[in-house]
Amino acid sequence: MDKLNLDLDDAIAYWVMKRFNIDKIISYDKHFDSVKYIVRLEPGQL
Repeated sequence: MDKLNLDLDDAIAYWVMKRFNIDKIISYDKHFDSVKYIVRLEPGQL
């Protein structure tokens, strides 16, 4: 959480994504924008 500056639920989502080699998330949560490993897409971009 501290290393990536994420709150608990975002850190858990990050861990699961990393564990299963997922690099994209559909979310309005802009906290994921600061994580280089993750590409955040908003639902309207689909």
